[in-house]
Amino acid sequence: MKGVLLIAIGNQAYLQMAKTLAISLKVADPDVKVALAHNYSQVDAGDWFDQLVQVPEEAYMTGSKVEYIKVKTWMYDLSPWEETIFLDVDMIWLFKKPIRELFEKLQ
Repeated sequence: MKGVLLIAIGNQAYLQMAKTLAISLKVADPDVKVALAHNYSQVDAGDWFDQLVQVPEEAYMTGSKVEYIKVKTWMYDLSPWEETIFLDVDMIWLFKKPIRELFEKLQ
């Protein structure tokens, strides 16, 4: 199965950005599958996230040091999809084209 992976950890603002991006993806393509990898205690999947994935602490910690950028090296381990497009959550999908066309072009 193909899908999009979004990662939101740390500041709660990233969770809201992930929700906004997921909604914009689903407006362009209601059938797109969106997974959210996160480290929050509670997340409402709503109609915008198809899968919620808890990010393990070792994915963003080095010893006792927090290194949030490190989680991107785990993206394929965190993704529940066989084919994954990762998007940073600080964007919005403005294209009127469904993301499935991007999957097709990247084939």
